[in-house]
Amino acid sequence: IFDTHGILIDGINIEGENAVYNTGEVAIKNGTISATSYYALYNTGTAELTDVTASTIESDYAIYNTGTLHITDGTISTESAAGGAIYNFGSDGQLILAGSPNITGRITGFGAGRVSVATTYPNSFAPNNRTYLLAPSNLEDGDIVVTNGAGFIANFELVGDDFVLAANGNDLVAHGEATAVMSTERVIPSNEHPEETSYIFSRNDVTRNEFSAGPVPVDRQSGGVVNFFWQGGRIKNSTLTIYDAAGNSIRRLSITDASGRTGSLPPVRRQTGSWDLTDRRGRPVSEGTYLVKGTIRTVDGQRENVSVILGVR
Repeated sequence: IFDTHGILIDGINIEGENAVYNTGEVAIKNGTISATSYYALYNTGTAELTDVTASTIESDYAIYNTGTLHITDGTISTESAAGGAIYNFGSDGQLILAGSPNITGRITGFGAGRVSVATTYPNSFAPNNRTYLLAPSNLEDGDIVVTNGAGFIANFELVGDDFVLAANGNDLVAHGEATAVMSTERVIPSNEHPEETSYIFSRNDVTRNEFSAGPVPVDRQSGGVVNFFWQGGRIKNSTLTIYDAAGNSIRRLSITDASGRTGSLPPVRRQTGSWDLTDRRGRPVSEGTYLVKGTIRTVDGQRENVSVILGVR
């Protein structure tokens, strides 16, 4: 479908090199748009996707947007190894997320203030346990990354950047100091099982693998180190974020399988990283409770949201 102008597409399946090429206004509901190459949606106008599955096989991105794009629920995905879902171009593209869209890849290429979440009922943003990977371009400290996103800081993750996300008023902004990442949505649970060295809880309530840490509690005065362990598929490009009890992001750690073996590892427990009890600037942390959380990605394409509580004394 090429050069649409004020049309509604409801409940049909569309397939082609560029399945939908929109320069005007289009609303697509309850259907499937898939590209054999290029993009499922190339949008330079105004497009609304509601409960739509958009996918591509060969292109690095399922959607290329230089206009205004509203996505409510549905699924956006690509089979490309590049792992992109939406390319929201620079200072031109405007992306608004509503409902609980399943976006299985990065949202990338966008400038400051070009991604926002809807706040108007009944289509307000309600991501539940979903995580959205953001790879913006040319960020500076203090730039708005997600407009109206402050209450959803746990649902967004910056990838491939030195910044972390911080809540500032109603928005999520880029912060280079890795501090003051506050959210009323984040709660660090109390340790109900102090006799255990570590424990895990998965945000999707399906724990197929096991992530753990030890020793817990750890003594900082003796130069203690916390080691992280994983029992599951071989890890690829994964990052853990450490939060203090106030919800401040104090450190980001990359984790990987230390083994030089290739392919899938057997599901044996092995060490995948460690934390030396320092913050991003190398300063020792204080006594207290810390939350470690992140998404573990494996070479076979699986993702597991993990978190563990640490006690430092």
